[in-house]
Amino acid sequence: MLTKLPHRMLLAAIMCVSVVELAMTSARYGGALRTDHWRRASEHLRADTPLIIGTPWLGPEARMRLDAAGAPEASGRPDLRGLSSFDVLRHDRDGPSSAHVWQASLSPRSKPVLLSAERAGPLRVEHWRVERPERVVDTLIHPRALRVLSTRDVERTCPGNPTDGYTCPEQRRAGHRIKRQFAEVDYDARRCLSIPLLSAASLSFRRAEFQRGDRIVGHLGFEDFNARLRNDGPVTMTVEIEGEMVARSTFSNADGWAGFEIPTTPGAGSLTVSLYATAPGAWISPPERYQPGASRRVCLELRALDEEASP
Repeated sequence: MLTKLPHRMLLAAIMCVSVVELAMTSARYGGALRTDHWRRASEHLRADTPLIIGTPWLGPEARMRLDAAGAPEASGRPDLRGLSSFDVLRHDRDGPSSAHVWQASLSPRSKPVLLSAERAGPLRVEHWRVERPERVVDTLIHPRALRVLSTRDVERTCPGNPTDGYTCPEQRRAGHRIKRQFAEVDYDARRCLSIPLLSAASLSFRRAEFQRGDRIVGHLGFEDFNARLRNDGPVTMTVEIEGEMVARSTFSNADGWAGFEIPTTPGAGSLTVSLYATAPGAWISPPERYQPGASRRVCLELRALDEEASP
């Protein structure tokens, strides 16, 4: 049984650790961020330029303090394809940013160049330009006339619209809806078309008039996946242009936020993207058991891009 002396020693030890952590935090991050720091940072941001949060822990407060930080582009993992310029907000003690930080979310053909950087207390605002930027020609996520079809025994149209989402007949009872939203994929927030995919059923997304550039790029991943608790079967995706299949790929949980790129000829015509659950059901653990009718949610984003001349 502990006596009063050990209790006091334990309390003193905890207080010492707290003081050390406070001192280390102050040395590392230069003290608390003040209102004037955020005001000055806001003044340095360029109008109509997407903002990327370079220091993730700044995100929650930045979204409360800066209008630009509340935009979808500032949430989740940076996606810079289709941008010709962007700003980065980061804490000054995090070390200098460099091109390789953004290269993973840019086309290999593009190169980010740091134009200038400005201080706002411990905050740093960087202005970047993209050499050989891409141009977004069209996108599946923001369609004008997207038709969603579900095929289990027969092909049926899923009623809805791009704003409110689509509900397929066999999913109406479960309350499933196909809708553009943020989803957790590979432990990061992604903005995509969130698709509930039932076993032994396929979903098709058709655009009668889809504008093409010289490539179609996109990503596919499984939402809210935890390998220790669930093991879903793979999903096969096919892409057809003008009725001709141009790509077929199978994705599994292990692929994370899997990217794909399809060379195309510029023009306009029909586009069909189909998804099919190749293995029905899911393994759930613990306890280890198989659910044959379980559904999974797939996260899909697809864009048509081409290269625009640098300014």
